[in-house]
Amino acid sequence: MPAKVALVAGASSGLGRAVAEALAADGHTVYAGARSFARGKEPPQGCRALALDVTDEGSVRAAVEQILTEQRRIDVLVCCAATFTMAPLEELPPETLADMMQVNLIGMARCVQAALPQMRSQGGGHIVLFSSLNGLFSIPFQGAYSATKHAIEAYAEALSQETRRYGIRVTVVEPGDCS
Repeated sequence: MPAKVALVAGASSGLGRAVAEALAADGHTVYAGARSFARGKEPPQGCRALALDVTDEGSVRAAVEQILTEQRRIDVLVCCAATFTMAPLEELPPETLADMMQVNLIGMARCVQAALPQMRSQGGGHIVLFSSLNGLFSIPFQGAYSATKHAIEAYAEALSQETRRYGIRVTVVEPGDCS
């Protein structure tokens, strides 16, 4: 497969970091985005660090513009940025749910909207959205997180139908807890 240009949002740790490193190891040009890279955290091996805050429209636009200035294309967008709070829904402050939605769903949507025009104009691309098994099955004390992941499932289903005619694929990844 020819080398691709990829943006991985939420690449500071966990699955986002692992995905960024795997793409880079396969020879792709990977821009690893995370808030912590602005504070000096080391990016994943083989990746170019981008200070990216998915809750900030300007930050998302600037990240995509930097990639387009340097590479003139963006082939793959991987959205892994997420936050998680474990609590009974009865006690969860609405502000906490709003913060989780801001990162997990709306931040993802910001990244998609910033990258989509370029993918459409170049005739294709691949958008990978990280959901969770919690997006399919809610469990106690993770209801708020599940709600954000359920929303990603619906968003991805519609996005896939809307972008297919432009040669843009949408993939949903639904990891579960590992023991």
